[in-house]
Amino acid sequence: MVIGAILERSDAVTNDDRCQELSVIFREQFSKRFGHIQCANLKSEWVEKKGQGSCSILVGETAGVLIDVLEGEIEEKLTI
Repeated sequence: MVIGAILERSDAVTNDDRCQELSVIFREQFSKRFGHIQCANLKSEWVEKKGQGSCSILVGETAGVLIDVLEGEIEEKLTI
């Protein structure tokens, strides 16, 4: 949703190719960073092994991954 909002995609008929591209990049970066993309695996391999007890730190770090992916898109929008 954040990717679509930044790219101003607000309906189902607007071309979403760039949204799809950024979603793939985000998913790849997330998987690279955390080793998994499925909740159960993330919880058992990342949250529990790190001794965090909850997903809140994972969620915060995920936001950082998304920001990294979106930085170029946001900067481009601001300069137009």
